[in-house]
Amino acid sequence: MSYLFSDELPFFVKGDLELMLEKNSIRMAPAICYESMQPEHIEAAISKGAQVYLSSVAKSASGVERAFRYYPEIAKRYEIFVLMSNCLGPCDDFESVGHSAVWNRNGEMLAELNQDEGILILDTDNSTVAEYPMLNVQRSRVS
Repeated sequence: MSYLFSDELPFFVKGDLELMLEKNSIRMAPAICYESMQPEHIEAAISKGAQVYLSSVAKSASGVERAFRYYPEIAKRYEIFVLMSNCLGPCDDFESVGHSAVWNRNGEMLAELNQDEGILILDTDNSTVAEYPMLNVQRSRVS
C-alpha cells in the first residue's frame, strides 16, 4: 500500500514496497480502495509484470460508477485483467453497494455480482468467470 486516503490511515500503514503475488506463473498486484484509482499505482504494478490487478474497495454508488469508468480503461490500456471486490452494507458513514466485477484485457466486463454477496473466480487461461452468488444469507449488523 503506497497510496492511502485520510480515512484509510487508521486501518493501514503506508508501505515502501509494492507487493506482487504469484500463482502458477500469473503475477497479481493487490490494491486497496484509494490506491487502486491512482495511475501511478497501476503503472508500478505493470512495470513489475502484473497480469492481474486485484482491487479491494469500499465504495458507495457514486464510487462504483467512477470505478466502472476507470477500471475498464486500465484493463484495456495495460492489457491486464482487473478484479474489483466491493463490500456490501454499512461502511463508516455511507452504504457500500457491492457490484464486485471482473474485466478482461480488452476492458470488457466479464461478470458482475450486482448487489449480491458472492464470489467471482477468474480463469485467466480462457478469460471466463465462475459466479457463486450467496443466496439467502442472513446479515447482521455489527455495532
